[in-house]
Amino acid sequence: MAGIGLPGSVAEMVRADQTPTGTGRTLVFEPVVSLSAALELRGALQGATGTSLLVDLLAGFSSGCAIVVVGHPFETLRTRMQTTGGRAPGAMLQRQAPSFRSIAQTMLRDMGPSVLPAVRGLYRGALPPLMTSGCVSMCIWTSFETIKRTIHGPGQVGDAPLATVWVSAACAPLLCMPVSVPQQRLSKLLQVNERKGEFNSVRACTRAILRAEGLRGLYRGGSALAVQDFFGRANYVTTYEACKRVWARVNDGADLTISQRMLAGAASGTMGWIFTYPIDCVKARLMTQAPGKVRWNTVRGCVHQTWQEGGLRGMYRGILLCLGRGVPVAMVALPTYDMARGMWSSVLFGDRMK
Repeated sequence: MAGIGLPGSVAEMVRADQTPTGTGRTLVFEPVVSLSAALELRGALQGATGTSLLVDLLAGFSSGCAIVVVGHPFETLRTRMQTTGGRAPGAMLQRQAPSFRSIAQTMLRDMGPSVLPAVRGLYRGALPPLMTSGCVSMCIWTSFETIKRTIHGPGQVGDAPLATVWVSAACAPLLCMPVSVPQQRLSKLLQVNERKGEFNSVRACTRAILRAEGLRGLYRGGSALAVQDFFGRANYVTTYEACKRVWARVNDGADLTISQRMLAGAASGTMGWIFTYPIDCVKARLMTQAPGKVRWNTVRGCVHQTWQEGGLRGMYRGILLCLGRGVPVAMVALPTYDMARGMWSSVLFGDRMK
């Protein structure tokens, strides 16, 4: 067994059969009889594989669920501001576009005086992201950690150069496009339509899209989403990591507090949206086109029309509401990922990832 480098107590679990027959040794694995030996074997496996894949998966899933719970009401209002006067899908932007206040008043008036319908209306279309956001977030964060370790080698994210963090964060969401594009397409269509007919449910909406446009209809707006996620996610995660490193220097190496992580998340949410909001606006208009009533088949055509109708102001319509949503979401989602990662690492491996 020389040269394999197993810990002593683990090596003792493997004995060489010294029978005279045969020219080689037969390895016989005996049962693990001590807890300390099992823990040492677990530590050896952890050291060999780096950060646990299971920890990345569980932490990413927790972060994705937090995003939907906190951010979906803001997402509903933002999508309506980007695409319509608050009702019909695919409507052209007008010079006198409705404000956030008027959109909110219209929605609340349509929902009625009761609190429950109002809450349900704000969470209209939440089922597709709630069903998939945890899994998509799990895939993105796990891909991010895997790409980062491939480029940088084993270790914590805080050990990697910011350039490595940027590249890893930019590439990670592209691997999840087959799942995230249909999820967003369905969610946005349900957000801007009343609950009736082909928009009565996720299932009915899916069937209407497939009947009118086929599988391609579920992926409408996918190229715009890919561009947005590539640059947006890179700025988002890199800003958060940079702010954490600044706080770490302020704390002289001590662990960051929750409030410091939340402030870093607020900064990352702002930076992540400012530079990618115009393409998000275009993506929303492409995805909210009613099945079979397509006005724009390409990103270029939609950009040209949107610019003609509203100029730069039209491209940034709803940005304040987006920041109002993006900041609290980032303040919750990113620290949730950090804390969930530390918690699961502690539970599974007895240490804590930072």
